[in-house]
Amino acid sequence: MKRTWLAALILVLVFVGCKKAEPPSPIVKMMEDAGSGEVSNTSDEGITRWLDQHKAVLIEVKKKCIEVRASNPPVNWRDTTEGRVCANAYLLDTGTPLKTGDKKY
Repeated sequence: MKRTWLAALILVLVFVGCKKAEPPSPIVKMMEDAGSGEVSNTSDEGITRWLDQHKAVLIEVKKKCIEVRASNPPVNWRDTTEGRVCANAYLLDTGTPLKTGDKKY
């Protein structure tokens, strides 16, 4: 019983510890260099909020995302950190801050 439990624990740790490595992304690096923190661990909502508060970075990210999309990215690109950043950047207007949480009905 003890060995089975230990073997199961080892298998879980191996699979949890294995993270598919993504190629380096200048878009993700640009955000991290601007102070966003580690983007790969950030939710889509967090990415959107951060970009909305940093319009200069948002403008540059959108430009680079257009270039990447024009170069026919891989099919799974939207599932990568770079693809998630671009998808969230497209949602934002570069001139108007996103309003959240202060709606009055």
